[in-house]
Amino acid sequence: MRKMSNAAIKLGIESDITAYPSAKFDFIIDEMDFILLGPQLSFKIEKFRELYPGHSAKMAVINSADFGAMDGEKILLDAIALIESNRR
Repeated sequence: MRKMSNAAIKLGIESDITAYPSAKFDFIIDEMDFILLGPQLSFKIEKFRELYPGHSAKMAVINSADFGAMDGEKILLDAIALIESNRR
């Protein structure tokens, strides 16, 4: 999360990147532009999509290689690409 925030600053992208436990989805999902799940939660993404069908397009799992490498810039750029593709 910190590396994503630092990458956003470096790239001049306004962002608010925050981590929440999945148990808080009910309280935050309407406010989020995009939700990234850590690779360790990849098994839950289909369940979350079923629980929140109106928000399923704004959910993704972070690539495990990028997560392991802590490549915040790559993760951020991938998320932005998905956000943009959802707007079309």
